[in-house]
Amino acid sequence: MNQKELIHNTDWDVLLVIDAVRFDYFKRYYEEHLPKGELQKCNSSTTFTFGWIMDTFGEKFDATFVCTEPVKDSIHDISNKMKHGNTIDVRKYFRNVINLYEYEWKEPGLIYPEPVFNMVIDLLNAGEKRIVAKFIQVHDPYIYWLRKGVEGYRRYHQIIKGNFRKILYEIMSDEMYWTILDKLNFPPENYLNYLWLKKGRSGIIEGYCHDLIMMMEMCKGVMEQYPEKKFVITSDHGERLGESNRYSHGGRRTKIIKEVPWFERT
Repeated sequence: MNQKELIHNTDWDVLLVIDAVRFDYFKRYYEEHLPKGELQKCNSSTTFTFGWIMDTFGEKFDATFVCTEPVKDSIHDISNKMKHGNTIDVRKYFRNVINLYEYEWKEPGLIYPEPVFNMVIDLLNAGEKRIVAKFIQVHDPYIYWLRKGVEGYRRYHQIIKGNFRKILYEIMSDEMYWTILDKLNFPPENYLNYLWLKKGRSGIIEGYCHDLIMMMEMCKGVMEQYPEKKFVITSDHGERLGESNRYSHGGRRTKIIKEVPWFERT
């Protein structure tokens, strides 16, 4: 199924967008941690959040967007210098925008889910008819490891940049590249690089799964407060978790990246 068509043609009140959720991992856990509902696989159109917003919603989508990204909005103009070097103006894509980035962003690079859920509850109590809530989770850094004291950082220190870095990405896996950086005593390039050095592939998967289960349980809690509302859970893209020794979600739009869940609470 085409995710964009589902978003535009399905009758829903609240769209909960959990970042970087693969369909296969969602399917593994949803029956135990979510209320009864129907799950289907759908295809996301892009590999990163900004592109997903632009491609999916079009002009002035009729909803309030609860945003956790460093974007332009009516209050502030923040350039996403951490990773992409640019940003988008979300006012073009939604009727109303509430951006939590300026007030809730925490180091080492996340907004915890509680303020987002609280805003969704406030909006529902105020009579808002349609809400799109975008979470940082289950994107790294993983709350599971932060609470265990494995903090790391989400600063992006690219040792090799530009076209040469793109070439290296095509011919060299993340694990190989990170191993070379470590042997040369360079610092980790990003949080996943740091966590891989500390905990390995299994540690990354452990953090991802624990955060996904946490998000499901929190979604369930909000859904149970509003049994009359039509809730949907989906994601903007999937995530590599060590397949071919690669991680994250940029680059090629493979099956792992494009296949995301579409869960409707029944």
